[in-house]
Amino acid sequence: SLELFETSNLLARVNENHAIIRQALAEIAECEHVGEVRNRGFMTGIELVHDRSTREPYAWQEQIGVKVCDRSRELGMIVRPLGHVVIFMPPLASTAAELQEMLSILHRSISEATE
Repeated sequence: SLELFETSNLLARVNENHAIIRQALAEIAECEHVGEVRNRGFMTGIELVHDRSTREPYAWQEQIGVKVCDRSRELGMIVRPLGHVVIFMPPLASTAAELQEMLSILHRSISEATE
């Protein structure tokens, strides 16, 4: 409810946690097969590519997003695959520790799926 939203200090927590997300996404953006990270608040799209320099995307048939999604699910988190883009949208009420764990899983899933 709106009262819970106001009394839980959710907006302050979201602002604090956004810094955690930005820092982790900057690290993920350095992965060999990440072409671009697009982020708006807690919504993130991570483009996966064969070659960073040319930004050649994975073919649809390679299902790289599904591979990242499957590995992420095995590690305990759900992300959404959209072709060669992976969508990460954590709950706004996530704690800093939960976000760090989710972002660690995301980073690991991308690294392992693109080996």
